[in-house]
Amino acid sequence: MSKSQDRRIAIQKETKVMSETKKEDWQRLEITEVGDNPDGTATLVFELEDEFKEWFKESFGLKRWSDKRFEKVLIESLDLYLKKLKLNEDIK
Repeated sequence: MSKSQDRRIAIQKETKVMSETKKEDWQRLEITEVGDNPDGTATLVFELEDEFKEWFKESFGLKRWSDKRFEKVLIESLDLYLKKLKLNEDIK
């Protein structure tokens, strides 16, 4: 199995775990600001509860919080989600 396949499986498992989490757990992750960048991308600012950070660190085997790791997982999870949405639209 390649590294990209391993990464995809890990993201799929993480997405499943996050989607099965109680609604109140998701309320710990809040987008507080969205800024448009000159290159057409956007910058999102999150407010994260300590409980969410602890859950994230435990889920990814981290000893301390990592903004880079959070950003990577978030982008990969959103990309996977958008691909699933597109696939569902193509099927309809």
